[in-house]
Amino acid sequence: MAGVRHLHISEGYGDPFSAGLHRLHYVLRGVKRAEGMAGVSKRERRPITPDLLRKIKGVWNPRAHEADVVMLWAACCLAFFGFMRIGELTVPSDDGYDASGHLSWGDVLVDDPAHPSRIEIRIKASKTDPFRQGISIFIGRVASDLCPVAAMLAYLVVRGKSAGPLFRFIDGKPLTRQRLVTAVKVALEEAGVEPGQYSGHSFRIGAATSAAARGLEDSTVRTLGRWKSLAYLEHKDSKGTACIVYSKNLLNSQVYWNGWLLLLVIHTYCSSCGVCLGSCCLCIAFLLQLL
Repeated sequence: MAGVRHLHISEGYGDPFSAGLHRLHYVLRGVKRAEGMAGVSKRERRPITPDLLRKIKGVWNPRAHEADVVMLWAACCLAFFGFMRIGELTVPSDDGYDASGHLSWGDVLVDDPAHPSRIEIRIKASKTDPFRQGISIFIGRVASDLCPVAAMLAYLVVRGKSAGPLFRFIDGKPLTRQRLVTAVKVALEEAGVEPGQYSGHSFRIGAATSAAARGLEDSTVRTLGRWKSLAYLEHKDSKGTACIVYSKNLLNSQVYWNGWLLLLVIHTYCSSCGVCLGSCCLCIAFLLQLL
């Protein structure tokens, strides 16, 4: 492109990039987004793992009765177990809530009110869903102190059934990305962990790292995280090694003893196309074995 621009100017036609060529700018922006910016170093972000989740919970335990702490813990569990982008469960600012795109109270469904075993989270919009077709993520109950279903149910009881953003503080303000990240960093620091390299994306990286460490193939991790590209291969674990582990013997993995993962495998390999799967539903309660 630089050569074309130089020749264009040399021949007296002026700078083509200053002529309002909007279509060209869109093409270049798309290439940069798909291929990445060569020579631009990315800030290292470390994964939040189950061990770190327990450290965060340990810091918050003395205030576990507070509504805001219940809310923050539920958001953390959902972010991790749902492989969620932080923007999918938070709002950009105190007055930035949009019911048509952000998570609301009505976007959470329970399979059985009396004996819930899973919850469904309806994501109305995301980075890889520009046309807002939506996707449902199913989170299963696990016998662990990190059970995401227990955390979400506890929060829903505290929150009540009123309309508005799903995650909000007791004063009515919605949970923003900045407030969630700040709360997590403060908790990590109190737990003796240097928080500098942790961000909202650390939950998603941690979920991918933990899943791969249990032997899930990269294609399955990609499906769970709803990655359209190979960007997830860039995620690193806390030791700096690639978080995606290729396994040829998944059927021998303990992960497959989880009935919910069997449902996921059926969806993944028997659907007519991967794109169709990505716009339908994912069942990710296999994370029982990550704990």
